[in-house]
Amino acid sequence: MIAQKHRRIVPLPAARFSNTPTQPAMSHPATDARVRAVFALASRAGDFKTASPDAVAIGMRVTFAVAATLIVVALVIALGSLARSRSAHRSRASV
Repeated sequence: MIAQKHRRIVPLPAARFSNTPTQPAMSHPATDARVRAVFALASRAGDFKTASPDAVAIGMRVTFAVAATLIVVALVIALGSLARSRSAHRSRASV
């Protein structure tokens, strides 16, 4: 017979299961403000609560497009930096 280890079950905090909105752990007030500004400019609505469904859809699409563009730019910068680092390392190794 295989001995089973007794595991202590630790319940998660109740706040994780509530329907009340909470601020994400990685969120920053300045970032939130920028995302809201992009959304507001794209949807042409001052407040998303009063915006029409079409305006909300356009605002979300533009906001995600801006976020995707920023991710691509960050990847290009990172890959360029990696390539320069590798070429510098190779030139030092060959000397």
